[in-house]
Amino acid sequence: MKSKQVLERIIENVEESEAYIDEKLNQIRRPYLESWLLPLTVGTTLSLEAAHLAKLAEKEIMQYEPLIRSFVGEAYPFLQSIISYGVLTGSIVCGVLPITLALHRHYRLKNLKHYDSLSAKADRVLEHFYKVAKKKISKNEYLNNKVTRGMVHAVNNGVTLTGLNLLGMEAFAYENITKFPSLTSLSTGILAGIIGIKTSQDIYDYFKERQPVVPLKNRWQAKVPLIYALSALSLANSVQQTGLPEFRLVSIKIIEDAVKIESREKISEPKKYEITQDGKMNYWNAAAYFAEMYSDDKVTLDPDFLRAVFFVESGFKHFKGRNVLVSKDKAYGLGQQTEGNIKTLNSEIKIGNLKGDLFKWEEVIKKPEENIRATVASFRRLISQCETNTSCLEETLAKYNAGEGSVAKAKEKVENDNFWIYGKLLPRAKETDLFVRSVMIYYYFLKEEIAWPTTNTKINSRYGLREGEQHNGIDIAPRIKGVSGDDIYAIASGVVTETAKNNGNGVYVKINHADPNLKLYSTYLHGLHKSIQVKEGDEVERGEQIMQMGSTGKSTGVHLDLRISVESLGKTYFFNPLSFYSFARGEFGSREYILVKLPKEK
Repeated sequence: MKSKQVLERIIENVEESEAYIDEKLNQIRRPYLESWLLPLTVGTTLSLEAAHLAKLAEKEIMQYEPLIRSFVGEAYPFLQSIISYGVLTGSIVCGVLPITLALHRHYRLKNLKHYDSLSAKADRVLEHFYKVAKKKISKNEYLNNKVTRGMVHAVNNGVTLTGLNLLGMEAFAYENITKFPSLTSLSTGILAGIIGIKTSQDIYDYFKERQPVVPLKNRWQAKVPLIYALSALSLANSVQQTGLPEFRLVSIKIIEDAVKIESREKISEPKKYEITQDGKMNYWNAAAYFAEMYSDDKVTLDPDFLRAVFFVESGFKHFKGRNVLVSKDKAYGLGQQTEGNIKTLNSEIKIGNLKGDLFKWEEVIKKPEENIRATVASFRRLISQCETNTSCLEETLAKYNAGEGSVAKAKEKVENDNFWIYGKLLPRAKETDLFVRSVMIYYYFLKEEIAWPTTNTKINSRYGLREGEQHNGIDIAPRIKGVSGDDIYAIASGVVTETAKNNGNGVYVKINHADPNLKLYSTYLHGLHKSIQVKEGDEVERGEQIMQMGSTGKSTGVHLDLRISVESLGKTYFFNPLSFYSFARGEFGSREYILVKLPKEK
């Protein structure tokens, strides 16, 4: 009998000791979880949301790049950075820090009386609802079975939320370590990985020992781990929104007006000009109007060629804000006209080599219509110096950019009329070579009627800065998110120069377009394994299928990365692919109007 009493006393003492130890452990753990780990997690979550908001602000600004550039010019990249960092800094200073500090002080002071007074009535309502719901659920075999009880048990033990926290933090760590190989990013990735493991362990232990549910009384204490768990869930979601390999939950969906294309077969319309009843015409149509004016039996000017010149010279803009667009070389307006060129044109008009009224330099500067007329007249004069008006376009562009004298001297040195040979000897060879190639590229795609490379037009990522790095193409999404196999088509006719696979580009195809001397290429990255349907040396037609969409190489999901580039004097330059589609649709120079002289009715 005594032994039994002794045993009972021992068991009682053990239970009391366990309760005391559990209480002390909770006292140690709770302040750590509530006053430090929870605010830091929420602060990290909100900081990532602020960074995501800054990225979205930067992308929104990029949609209005042409308009903003017309006001600020070369200061656009600086303005873009200032706004992006301003949104980030403002969000952190005005939102993240106050909320994080308030949460820390709130849990540290434990001033929860206001909650008890406000929740008394809610307790009674919920208690009645709980009793009714419990009675209904217990009798419903679809809601009360082994599967649902197992799911509830898993959530109560923190398995699901622990996994989400671990997934978010480790994926964030992986992204930093692999994508940004700098000391800071490597340190950030390692630290994020360690924090992810530690916080996941704390969440799991806390849930496992306390078995938190949502009781009717003392709900506030039970909500502490629940709030922590929800912050972990938000953390995982926020990290994934910033873009993770194979873990992305949210994609940035930007639909460009430039790519709202109903069919990949044809996107450009006949290049005709129209004059309104009150004598107005937009810049795009004015190029065709004056091209027809200065064409004759000897020289026929192609308005599409002139449009390419205007776009490369000025982006089809005459004004920068309220002032006329002017370069450092004192070249003005749409066609970047100089006073010396206007004097030359007037001399040609006086001796009868050019038709039309004499130009006034002040009007060429101030009036877009006179600037366009002067530019068209300039090319009429330069093209007339060639034996044909098609084989000398490159030389004409070189003369327009570098000057007739410079071109003549370079040709004499090599005794060759081929621009691709003598162009290297021009005074500003790099500038002139890139100018000639750029005009010829836009002219080529306008005449070729560039095709869209997929059956979907959704853009996931644009050309330009992306997460601090230059993205040299556009990412086009598949028809069904995450599903490979969409057909990829050649945007124009050409010759396949490369079909390969590497760690960065994955499976890719590279095509050379137009004149081989132009060195114009389109590249299609991240294709599906074993889907390439062409080989090196094959000639492909515009719209011909070349491979299928996949997610190979350094890719965050199924997409096509389309890149358009040109090689100029040993250096590769990338172009924004969307600019070619916008240009082919006549979207540049279509909103600004000029006045033209209408013929008098007889």
